[in-house]
Amino acid sequence: MVRVDGFQLLEHLFDQDIVIPSGVLKEYSRSFPELPSSVIVREVAEEQQNRINFNLGRGEREAIALAQELGALLIIEDRKARKACEQIGIEKIGTFAIVRAAFEECLLTREQMVEMVGRLKNDLYYRDSLINWVLEARKPNAN
Repeated sequence: MVRVDGFQLLEHLFDQDIVIPSGVLKEYSRSFPELPSSVIVREVAEEQQNRINFNLGRGEREAIALAQELGALLIIEDRKARKACEQIGIEKIGTFAIVRAAFEECLLTREQMVEMVGRLKNDLYYRDSLINWVLEARKPNAN
C-alpha cells in the first residue's frame, strides 16, 4: 500500500489497527518518509519468526508471524508467502484487491483506481488477468 499512498484506504476499508512488523519497516524505510499516526510498528521475536518454517525473507516471516499472533488479515504480495499463508490458514489480501475494493466502496474514482493500478504495474510484476480483474470493477448500482 505504500506504493500507492494507500494507508487512508486501509483505515476506511478495514476495522482493524494497521500493524506492521519492524522488519517490514526496515525493508521499506525509504518509502515511509513518515508513517501515519494510525500505523503501529511491532517487533516480532526471532522465535516467532522461526515458527514460520518456509523459505521466506525476514519481512515476510515477520508479517506472517504477526498476522498469526494477532489473528489479523495480512496484506502480502509475495507468491511464496501467500502460499505459506494458505497452508497455515492465515487470511490474506493483495494490494490490487484492496484497490478494487476501495473503488467498489466509492473511496476512489475510476481515474484514481486506474492511476493506482498503473503505479503498481510499474513497481511489481502481476499477471494481466489480475490487472484486468481490477480494471473491470463496477461500483454498486452501476450499469
